[in-house]
Amino acid sequence: MNIKEGQRAHFECRLIPVSDPTMKVEWFHNNKPLKSGSRFTETNNFGFVALDVLYCYPEDSGTYTCRARNAVGEAITSTTLSVQSKQAISLETQHEAALSRLNQLESSRIQRSETQDEIINQAPVFTQPMRDIRVAENQAAHFEARLIPVGDSKLRVEWLRNGVPIQASNRITTMHDFGYVALNMKYVNPEDSGTYTCRAINELGQATTSATLDVASKASLLLETQHHGAMEKIQYLEDTSKYKRREDEEVVVTQAPRFTTQLNGPTQLAEGQSAHYECRIEPYPDPNLKVEWFHNGKPLQTGMELS
Repeated sequence: MNIKEGQRAHFECRLIPVSDPTMKVEWFHNNKPLKSGSRFTETNNFGFVALDVLYCYPEDSGTYTCRARNAVGEAITSTTLSVQSKQAISLETQHEAALSRLNQLESSRIQRSETQDEIINQAPVFTQPMRDIRVAENQAAHFEARLIPVGDSKLRVEWLRNGVPIQASNRITTMHDFGYVALNMKYVNPEDSGTYTCRAINELGQATTSATLDVASKASLLLETQHHGAMEKIQYLEDTSKYKRREDEEVVVTQAPRFTTQLNGPTQLAEGQSAHYECRIEPYPDPNLKVEWFHNGKPLQTGMELS
């Protein structure tokens, strides 16, 4: 493999057996064990073995060897890497016509960018100001506004609370994208209340827009109902007592069981057909009543064919 200094090198191979927990894979550079580091990344995943060198130097040139070893034996595969140093790289153009064309394109791009910079000839203006918001404690808060000029690369946007710059954090994030500016707060505390200001500055001037944030603490939240009629209706619907199972009164049995309707059902069937037998019995209800079935005088066992 031949690469230039600063480029990435990648070596890979396939290895069997795949599911061998005792398999050990080692890499060597010029027969010396390769030390793991930020530039070297080794991979061994389901038979795929690879070595990546993120940034190569001339001293990385040499022979790279991958050795796989398990309880039965070992296998080795090697290849060479040649890193061409920057000093040996030809810096002169080998194609004069192409170089002149590249210079022409780059000069036109620079002129275009200078023309675009000259177009920005106005101070910042907020076309859509911020709005006041009121939220409860621990809720999210969001301010947004619209701003021109849109394509001013030198425009700087700042956020302030009560005149003090706001520092970005994991709780507070800001956004400035193509004229859209925003401030997001994942959750707020009562002490976050105050006046929030967005200030835009460029070489021609500055503009500001402000809004207030009012955070209602949990202690100041109204916990009492403001609509007693609706509250009574809710309590009625949430009353689970009317859905509870009522306990049946204890049944007193005063008679022995007797069949009010005798057993009846089919007497002749073809093989594979279903048979249904039924009868009626008293007293009912009797929680202690036990019913048994017999076939030719022998207790019938309930199973898949009997129910």
